[in-house]
Amino acid sequence: MALNGDLAGISCGFIEKFVEVNDEGEKYMMPVVNYDFTLGVKAPPRDDINFSRIRKMLTQLRSLAGLNIKWVTMDSFQSKDTQQILKQLGFLVGELSMDITPVPYDCFKTAINQGRIVAPVNEVAQLEILRLERGPDGKIDHPADGSKDIADSMAGVCYFLTNRKENWFRHGV
Repeated sequence: MALNGDLAGISCGFIEKFVEVNDEGEKYMMPVVNYDFTLGVKAPPRDDINFSRIRKMLTQLRSLAGLNIKWVTMDSFQSKDTQQILKQLGFLVGELSMDITPVPYDCFKTAINQGRIVAPVNEVAQLEILRLERGPDGKIDHPADGSKDIADSMAGVCYFLTNRKENWFRHGV
């Protein structure tokens, strides 16, 4: 939830299926995360990101395009108003920060390494992911001349969907 200067990273995804992974001889089932889209919304010059347009996009994707958007999560920074409005529009909302713990990024990295991520090409997201750094405190960050806004949204979707018990039940796992 950036205001200006950064991007607001937005990703939408679903669990396509579960696949068997082999981790050093131990086999288990894990979800394949399929992204409908990943994008970054940038503020116009000398202005802030228009969050009402992002909310409108989500409602139009759900109602006009038939995209089954159920949950919307976001960092707590600058998001209370947007959370309240989306809730009134019938979305389930929650907070998920990528800056508190590296666990969501660890989940995302494992899914990438196991070939369980299916995403449309987004060169900005690819560059962000490739340039991620783990700091001495273990937290994931970007270099001084970089960003991680879209990567944050992708890691958040992966972590959220992987940890939703309803996804596991729906696929019989």
